[in-house]
Amino acid sequence: MKAGKRKTMNELLTQVNGILWGYILIATLIACNLVAIIVLGKYAFRLLDDYRQQKRRGIKEPTFHRSQLPEIEKDVECWD
Repeated sequence: MKAGKRKTMNELLTQVNGILWGYILIATLIACNLVAIIVLGKYAFRLLDDYRQQKRRGIKEPTFHRSQLPEIEKDVECWD
């Protein structure tokens, strides 16, 4: 190997350190997303079920109103 192409130990450690921080950052983002999915999943599945029921009844454009789902009505602030 030519002398100009060889990396010093310090350069290799710097590169490895950057890669490790990248993996740590990605793992942190994945953990945050999983927590959000778990917390919001109960609402998403209940709303999807309501949507599907409306479609089965023949409603062309299903709509959501808080009063239709009393079990999550207190947790929903933005609709209606």
